[in-house]
Amino acid sequence: MKFVKPIISVLALLVLVKIVFLFPFFHSLEYKASDAMFRFRGVQPVSDSLIIVSIDDETFNALNETWPFPRNYHAKLIYNLTRAGVKQIVFDVEFTENSDPENDRILGESALASNRVIFAGKVINATKLGEPSQMLQPISSIMQHELPWGIVNMNADSDGFIRKYTLFELFDNNPIYSLGIISLAQLQDGQSDKASINLNHPQKLKINSQQIPIIEHNSALINFYGPEGTFRKVSYSSILDDSTTAMPGYFGEELNEYYNILNSGVLKDKIALIGATVDELHDKFPTPYGGDWTSGVEIHANFLEMVKNGNYLTMLNPFLNFLIEFLLALCLWYLFKAKKPQISAFAAIFAIFAVFTASYLSFVYGNIVIHIVQVIILIILIFVASILIHYLQTLKEKRFIRSAFQQYMAPELVAKLLSDPQNLKYGGSLQEVSVLFSDIRSFTTYSESHTPAETVEILREYLTEMVKIIINNQGILDKFVGDEVMA
Repeated sequence: MKFVKPIISVLALLVLVKIVFLFPFFHSLEYKASDAMFRFRGVQPVSDSLIIVSIDDETFNALNETWPFPRNYHAKLIYNLTRAGVKQIVFDVEFTENSDPENDRILGESALASNRVIFAGKVINATKLGEPSQMLQPISSIMQHELPWGIVNMNADSDGFIRKYTLFELFDNNPIYSLGIISLAQLQDGQSDKASINLNHPQKLKINSQQIPIIEHNSALINFYGPEGTFRKVSYSSILDDSTTAMPGYFGEELNEYYNILNSGVLKDKIALIGATVDELHDKFPTPYGGDWTSGVEIHANFLEMVKNGNYLTMLNPFLNFLIEFLLALCLWYLFKAKKPQISAFAAIFAIFAVFTASYLSFVYGNIVIHIVQVIILIILIFVASILIHYLQTLKEKRFIRSAFQQYMAPELVAKLLSDPQNLKYGGSLQEVSVLFSDIRSFTTYSESHTPAETVEILREYLTEMVKIIINNQGILDKFVGDEVMA
């Protein structure tokens, strides 16, 4: 039973913490702690295999158009990117509604001729029980050519931040893969065949040799490389700006920026991701690095870069995590119980610092995410519990000492014992003391010549005064032996 009680107590505290962290407020604290790891680690270098074709303010100024742009612009973009030798063209722009039929036809045929374009769609999950989900796929002029497409669903955490990448959504029990997954499958196969994608493993999505860890059924943690602007961008209008495309915003000035890009070879063998980066199109999301919100197209770029490098983030195994937390908590329980509160406070601070350091090193060198806020709160709870236990034990000791000694000792001596109960030792301790033996001379003769009432009264008066004197001089009353006082 001596060892069972601490184990049960620690388990109860650990389970309590786990239950508390099921609530969104506490869960968001854990999110913020994991976000801090990214910021402490800093911006990571990225390869030059990805480039973002940015629909930015410069694009709107140059084209002098409102959104959505005519789709013949996108067709021309595909042609110019193909001509520049890009390996793949990935649209983070949805063409799910028909526009001008001729422009729609040109867009589909341009993508077919390029044979390296991936389009975007979306699955809208039902928000109410009984409602059907909806699938928004690209327009018929794209679908009739059986061109590849993937969904661009961005599922935020409870605090609105994007930390995970949706790998697929189920529609009629069939997986509809994301833009990034389709891109990776096409890069590995050289075609849009989905046969290389394997979902048979519940914790991994396989694309040939790539194995992407799955969390929460259909998502992967994104190992972000930095905030908005980490990946190289080129303006959408710069790709369009050749001798055949007018730029009204340039007021008749012919810059023909595309030819500089073409001749530099900056686009050759790159994956070009096309998406909006202007705030007005509302395709930006908060991410762990904070600062300006990150555009959706750059989130796709972070995912593709992570998979290309095999630089996946994983969660610490929950059973191993629970075991580590339990053993740490049990050790601290015994330590805090054995030491004074002041020492325990320093030990708790050191333990919190050690947990944070271990978590950071695991994140940086092992790409492992550890829930440190839960551990920190568990340490604080154990420290508070130890303080409470110390207080109750001290209270019990003081109550015992006061009841045992206050009738026989000076208040100052009782207070001294209460301030340091450790002075009380079984078997006593060796001290140099003065011993007083005092009794009434000829008390036997006196008691024979007086009534019992008179004898008791004089004895009471005498003993009372003697006890007062002893206590006032910080003495310890040992015993009464008839009329004798020993102190």
